[in-house]
Amino acid sequence: MNKYFYLSQIKGIGIMHMDEIFSEFPSIKALKEADELALYRCQSLTPKEINSIKKALKDDDYIWKKWDRLKEKNVRYIGRDDDVFPDFLRFIALPPAGIYVKGNLPSKDKKKVGMVGARMCTPYGMSAARSIGKSLAEAGAEIISGMARGVDAYSHEGALNGKGRTFAVLAGGVDVIYPRENAGLYNRILENGGGIISEHYIEEEPLPGMFPQRNRIISALSDAIIIIEARRKSGSLLTANYAMDQGKDLYALPGRITDELSQGTDELIREGAFCIASVEKLLTDLELKGCERVSSEDNKIILEKEESLLYSCLRLTPKGLDELSRESGLSLTKVINVLAALRAKGYASEYFMNQYIRRV
Repeated sequence: MNKYFYLSQIKGIGIMHMDEIFSEFPSIKALKEADELALYRCQSLTPKEINSIKKALKDDDYIWKKWDRLKEKNVRYIGRDDDVFPDFLRFIALPPAGIYVKGNLPSKDKKKVGMVGARMCTPYGMSAARSIGKSLAEAGAEIISGMARGVDAYSHEGALNGKGRTFAVLAGGVDVIYPRENAGLYNRILENGGGIISEHYIEEEPLPGMFPQRNRIISALSDAIIIIEARRKSGSLLTANYAMDQGKDLYALPGRITDELSQGTDELIREGAFCIASVEKLLTDLELKGCERVSSEDNKIILEKEESLLYSCLRLTPKGLDELSRESGLSLTKVINVLAALRAKGYASEYFMNQYIRRV
């Protein structure tokens, strides 16, 4: 059993306590053999905490049962003393004692990009997250996000569509799918060689205070962070703060000054975050190879003349049928029929009733 896991199951023993304890007692065996007086050499421990340790050491069956439960769930615990524990996590403020992993860890030799943003994102944010995630994956990067609704989920989807690996850092246990509707995404992440990561024990439901703490791990595991849509005060901006504190490159997607969900990202750009002007420029800035544009007939966008005309009128913000008819010069009936063809080919979506957006 990992020694950090053992101590993490004792109530009230945090990471700072653990480091001090292990500087005095290098193993759980040594700790069990120590008398009460020896424990007081750990000056940060209170008498109450020492009593908790003594009680656990005397009767630790519950800790072993929790350890065995991980194996049943096919979950690994990687403590700070493990060689494969991510180096970036060792030296951040409030480092985790260890992490729980289902699936794989991000690769050491690949660029890792964290992508976060608004849960209730706009069509612009949805499309940008998918498109950027896909392009980064095609260029060889791995995407790290939080599997939340909105930008997080679309970023993971984009990476999967780009045939890349993606990793979800959860606020609760790695076996607790939150939100529930992302069960399919959760399974796809694992099936495609990615992983689910958390600092919390399995079966632990996420609580509001866990999400900001989760964000520091997303940032720490990433070489760069991208913020796609954020209000002036949002959890995504906490991730941006962690990124700056940890010395990571920070990128933000610009938006219209009238859009509330662009106020946070626009402010980040004013404060020095890199502006995402284009996907191609982003790939260059991240020193990623440009994604290969496959020219085979199977991968070309093949549209009829009227489909191409209507597609050129679509944007990432919704447009109604009348507006599309006016801009394209097509009759309302023709617009409806052509939109049906574009939707079938995956190039248009109905955002809400009779309002359509481009898919990229």
